[in-house]
Amino acid sequence: MVGSYRVALAWGEASLTLNADQTFKEVVNIKTGENHEVTGRWSLNTGWQSGLILTPYWQFTQDDPGGEVVSAALPVESWWFRGIRIELGDPDSGLQFRKQ
Repeated sequence: MVGSYRVALAWGEASLTLNADQTFKEVVNIKTGENHEVTGRWSLNTGWQSGLILTPYWQFTQDDPGGEVVSAALPVESWWFRGIRIELGDPDSGLQFRKQ
């Protein structure tokens, strides 16, 4: 899971860096010039469906640059031929952080 992830959206872009010490930095850049940076801790739930837990988190959607929330649990997919992807919201939306 450790590494840098990115997603580009119509309203801007976001990046997520997961560090080996289980800290993270999320940066959200909105095209209007507004930028947000959130740092915190991450953990991975490896149950039936893997989930990345981020505390705190800047939550956004495909259409809305969002706001800060206390924590979030995001589904994770890992495929040897597609790499690691962190789902944002509905898995069918195609909105994902992709490992760089």
